[in-house]
Parts: sequence; C-alpha cells; structure tokens
Amino acid sequence: MIAILTSAGLLFFTGLFGLLLPPRPNGGRLALAGVLAGGIVGIAGTVATLAQRTLTTWQLPLQPLPCGKIIFQLDWCSGIFLVILLVLAMLSAVSGWGLRRLTKQGTGSFWFFYNSLIASMVLILSAGDVVIFLFGWEIMAITSFFLVIWEAGQDGDQTVKTGWTYLVASHLSFFPILGFFLLLSAKGGGSMAFSDLARVRLDSGEAAVLFVLALLGFGTKAGFPGVHVWLPGAHAAAPGMVSAVMSGAMTKMGLYGLIRALGLLGAPATWWGWTLVGIGAVGGLYGVIMALGQSHLKRILAYSTVENIGIICLGLGLGITALGHHEYGIAAVALTGAMFHAVNHALFKGLLFQSVFAIVTMTKEHSIEMLGGLQQRMPITGICTLGGSAAIAGLPPFNGFISEFLIYYAAFQSIMGNGDLQLIGLTTIAVLALIGGLALVCFGRLYGAICCGEPKTVAAATAQEAPIIAALAPATGLALCVLATVGSPWLAGLCWQTIRSGLRIPLRDETLLTPVMGPLTAIVLIALVLTALTAGVLLLRHQLLRRRIVTQQETWGCGYPQIDAHMQYSAGSLVQPTTEFFRPVLDLQDRREFTTTPGSWRQTVNDVFLRRVWEPLFTVIYHGCLKLRPFQDGRVQVYLLYLVIMVIALLFWTLY
Repeated sequence: MIAILTSAGLLFFTGLFGLLLPPRPNGGRLALAGVLAGGIVGIAGTVATLAQRTLTTWQLPLQPLPCGKIIFQLDWCSGIFLVILLVLAMLSAVSGWGLRRLTKQGTGSFWFFYNSLIASMVLILSAGDVVIFLFGWEIMAITSFFLVIWEAGQDGDQTVKTGWTYLVASHLSFFPILGFFLLLSAKGGGSMAFSDLARVRLDSGEAAVLFVLALLGFGTKAGFPGVHVWLPGAHAAAPGMVSAVMSGAMTKMGLYGLIRALGLLGAPATWWGWTLVGIGAVGGLYGVIMALGQSHLKRILAYSTVENIGIICLGLGLGITALGHHEYGIAAVALTGAMFHAVNHALFKGLLFQSVFAIVTMTKEHSIEMLGGLQQRMPITGICTLGGSAAIAGLPPFNGFISEFLIYYAAFQSIMGNGDLQLIGLTTIAVLALIGGLALVCFGRLYGAICCGEPKTVAAATAQEAPIIAALAPATGLALCVLATVGSPWLAGLCWQTIRSGLRIPLRDETLLTPVMGPLTAIVLIALVLTALTAGVLLLRHQLLRRRIVTQQETWGCGYPQIDAHMQYSAGSLVQPTTEFFRPVLDLQDRREFTTTPGSWRQTVNDVFLRRVWEPLFTVIYHGCLKLRPFQDGRVQVYLLYLVIMVIALLFWTLY
C-alpha cells in the first residue's frame, strides 16, 4: 500500500515542482520523470500486493477531523484498474513529450494538471472510505477541466464552452454520488468506511433508490447514453494525450464506481440486469451510429467510447441477470467478458487516440475528409491505426474479439435457460451483432479515409512520420493488444477475480470459467498459426521478388484522363446510405450546393440528446434565472435585508 501512495505522491509533487521550476521546459522534464517513476512504482507495488491474494488496508489517524481517520485499501478490483490507469498514463505522457515541440504541451503548468489528474485517479482507486474517494473524484473533475480548455486559444469560445459543459456535467453527477454514499452511511450508523458500508442490510426499495443514484452519478462519468453529452466535446477539445487518458482511464472511473456501488448493495435484483442491458443496447447502437456520421477524428473516437461502454454494460447486465437466476457459470463468463472489454478498451482506445494525436499534430488537420494517403507517409502511425481499428471493430485475432466472444458465449449459453434469461440472451446477441457490423464499417472508413488513397490536401501530401518517441507510444499499445490476445486465457482469470472482488460475489469456485477456456485457447492457437502462415507468405514473397525488377504503373482511371484526389469516395459518402437508414432516430442536416463549380454535399449528424433534451432544458433554466436578476441589484442594503429575512425564516423553522 505504501508503494501506491508513493506513486501518487511522486505524480503530484513532481508536477508541482515542475510548475514552480524555471525555465519552463525543465518543469516538463521533471513532471514526465514523475509520471514514469510513479507509474513504475505503482505498478510494481500493485503486482506485489495482489500476489498476496488478500485485501490490503492502511489507515491514517486524523483525530481533529470529523471522520477521525482516512482509510486506503487495495484489492483485485482496484488493482487491475490501477495497472490500466498507470500504463495508459505513461504511454500518453511519452506520446505528448515526443510531440511537445509542435504543441503547447511542453510547459510545467500543463504537466502539473496532467500529473494531478493521474494522482487523483490513483487516490480514487486506493480509497478505502468515502472521504478519500470523493476528494479524489473532485480533484479529477477540476484538473481535467483545465486540461480540456488548455488549447482554448485555437478555437476560442467553443473550447471554453465545451469545458464549462464538462465541468457542469461533472458536478451535476457528483450530487447523486454524494447522495448514494450519504444514504448508505446513514443506514449503516454513520460510518464512511467501505468495509462497514458493505455490511449494511437494505430492503428492496432502499436498494432500488441507491441503484438509480449510482447509475446517474457514475453513469455520467462513464458515458452512459443520455448523460454522455459532455464526452464528445471534451474529448475533441482536449489535447490528444489527455483525450487518450480521459477515454481509456477516466471513463473507467465511472465503471469502477458503479461496480463498487453494486457490490455495496447486496444481492442484485433481476431488473437491474435488464436496466444495464437496456443502457448497453442504446449506448452501443447510438454511439456507433453517431461515430459513423462524424468527420472530426476525435469525435469519432469519442462516440466510439459511448459504444464500447455500452458493450461493457451488456456484459454486466447479462451477468447480473444470470446471478439472479443462480446460473453462476453464465454469470462468470458474462462478467469476465465485461471486465475484459474494459481492459481492452483502455488499450486500443489509448492506441487510437495516440495515433490520431500524431496525425493531427503532423498534418494540422482534424477532419477525416482532409486526409488520405498517410500509410506511405507515416508508416508506423498507419500500422498502429490499422491495428487499433481492427481491435476496436472486434476482428480476430485481436483482443477486442476475445472479450466480445466471451459475452457472446455467455449469451448463447443463456438461451438454453428459461424465462427472461432466454430473452436477455437473445437481446444481447442481436444488439452485439449489429454493433459489431456497424463498428466494422466505422473503423474501416476511419483507416481508409486517413491512410489509403491519395492525399486530399497539401498538409496530408507533405506529412512526415511523427518523432520516434511519439510513435513509440502507440506501437507499444499495439504490442499490448497483441499480448492481451495471446495471454487471454490467463487474463480472463484475472478479470474474473477483479469483477468478483468488486461485486463481492461470494463464489469461490475456480472452475466456473473452465467450459470457456477450451474455445478461448483454441482461438489463440488458431490466431498464432494464421499469423505465422501470413508472416511466412510475406517472407516468401519478399524472397521471390528480391532479385526481380518490380515496376509500378498507374491505376486504371476508368477512362478519365486526369485523376484527381477529390474523385475518390469521401468518408461521408461512404457511410451516407447507413446514416440515411437511421435518419428516423438521428438529427441529420444535409447541405447541398450545386449552383457553383464544383458542387458540394455535406451531411452533419447532430447529437439528439444534446439538441432535443439538454439544450432546451438549460435554455428554460437560463431564462428562468434571467427573471431573478432584479433581486441582484448591487446594493449592499438589499443584500443585508436578504440575510435578515433568512435568519428570521431559520428561527421560525427551528421554533415551529
């Protein structure tokens, strides 16, 4: 436990000293060293603690404070999330440092906020009581806000507006979380320790209220549909290395909080599982459809985060429903698949954001329509983008396929059950299949529009590979995705330990995953054989062509004498039939201009929840607040009168 707290201390204090240390580049170097040192110390300490296979707790007496003491703890659930966080934080830091000369991210002040963000999430994951958890949660919200608006000078008011949207959403979600812990603590005699809250006995009504509060609070941070509206804008506005951490790690804090909350509520009701499956279905489908319609690179990845959080919720919901039916084998596989996908999402989404960060930095283009032909010009980044796209689309043999396979396996097994377990299994299969198909289109489009064809702008045509340090981060992420595939039978066991610890499932049967281990091992072996055969064919081709003269000819132009880059399919036109199919549930805007030469057509997909729910709601609130302005006239005498009225009202409240 000391190593984990040392890691948080290294992160924070190196960031703080980097902020104060002149000249400014030296502060960035110190903070980067703190990220790497803190990450290594934290991972080593976590692995050493988990090897003991016991819950580790450390208490710090603070008698003057009302809580009396603060508690830190580390178990399987927090440990795995902690390793994910620190690995992603180190890779993103290396990526940002490699591109520092081309961005605004080399200063000590930027690294102070970055290090503090990582340190706050370490606190959240090592918290053993409500006080430390909420303290870390608030620091996470504030530091990430400053990182979101860091590049406000580039597009001005829009980035600041996005930052405020994120900050308001973060603090609105704080109140359900606070209400959850206060109600649970009141029921448990006032204790704030998680170990005491886990022993609280709740009736079905109380548990239902707390479950809804947990969904609202933690679901907002995770990016559940409807309360996800902060996520696309914040990911798009933040620097690339920060977006990788926000998507890969910070959204996982919402999932971690939800898993912990479910573990504190006791035996789950069946309708909780159906609720999570419903959230997963809506989030998964809505996220991938919205990603299809975006042209901004980071917005595509941001909406894909909503999609993948939906897939995780499908696994959680199926597993919780199976627990309610005492189908523990199905529950174990489904919950393992959900946790495995959380790990995988952190790896391949971090990889993709780091690759896109390099592309945007080297080309100065954010639109997918303005790129093309980058595979030849940025080969390392292109290969990383291809690997990340295959992984996130769930293509074998990458790790995204493995975790989705586990959820599929549990869903097909649940069809053999009875009652609503059959129905929830069929629902999961249908939704997951549709998400997979749309994700394949989405990320085939992403890689094709960025890396294939001819460059559509001068910036894309003159792009160069990112500095080797920056390219090292996504390459390492791709290697980790491959390792996650090869080691999936072992990693699946760790994920089962993690989710079992977080949900406090009282099952010690280590054979629950045995039926799925055979197919999982077969998948890994087939993948290794196919990879070896592919490598052999490529090597043979290289040997055969080595002593031959290979000529290159222009591609047949279909009779056109002059081929222009703009004659290629655009990213928007490629998916336009798909977005048109979903027009009844999307907010589509078509802009056609054929009176000029050349003509143009552009389709914009707006967020339905933002445009039709949240913007009208906050417009009503805004106009209501304007009507209260006469009460704020600036005269001190009037404000003193308000205080007197409040004191009198409180006296009447107390006396009567």
